[in-house]
Amino acid sequence: MKLAALTTLTYGFIVLTGGVMGYVQAKSMPSLINGAIFGIGLLICSKFIWQGSIPAGYISGGMTLLLALFFGYRFLSTNKFMPGGMMVIISSLALVFLLLGLFLKNKP
Repeated sequence: MKLAALTTLTYGFIVLTGGVMGYVQAKSMPSLINGAIFGIGLLICSKFIWQGSIPAGYISGGMTLLLALFFGYRFLSTNKFMPGGMMVIISSLALVFLLLGLFLKNKP
């Protein structure tokens, strides 16, 4: 569970920071709002995952998948690597490590 919690914590900070950067660079209020909602949600989920909550892991997995799909759409529609392409890669890696942390928790 520690791998899942640390992955979610790190990814939550990345999403939150990305939302703030989107606002600072492009004055994008939707970026700030969505980055804050998803980032804080992931940070809260990481706390509950650390305490052993399986549903929090599934919620953070769903949020991560949703963000990966959103940024995949953005990357395909704009053909710009930043931020869409980079976030697809980061989201996909976060999802893989999150699922590994959730499903391998009972392995010795």
